[in-house]
Amino acid sequence: MDNGASWKRTIRILLVFEQEVLRTALRHRLDTEEADLEVVGEAGDGKTAVHLAGELKPDVVLMDVALPIMSGIVATRQITASYPGVRVLILSLHDDERLVRAMGSAGASNYLILDRDWDTLPKEIRDVVASPSP
Repeated sequence: MDNGASWKRTIRILLVFEQEVLRTALRHRLDTEEADLEVVGEAGDGKTAVHLAGELKPDVVLMDVALPIMSGIVATRQITASYPGVRVLILSLHDDERLVRAMGSAGASNYLILDRDWDTLPKEIRDVVASPSP
């Protein structure tokens, strides 16, 4: 018996990071260690992220700030404006108050620091999905 775990809704995640090694580590962490989290796509730049957000309709986009072609700020703004049901959670190595404010203004639901918040990432994803829409 699975204690009712099978009825829980799977949270669909799009990973957006330039570094493939980071996307691979995140995919492994989320797909193998968290039964209710599923990585449905990956992008290495902001422009592809916007396209995939529309195509895949994830619940959450885990987004880096520093991306090629289109910045994480611009991509976040476009995703949140075009797909209001999609939440963007910023996961960055940069602990910079200006970036936090810029991403919040662009529509990000939260801003996490990768090395500080790695252990709480699954909970943060669930919390963002469970919170009311802005």
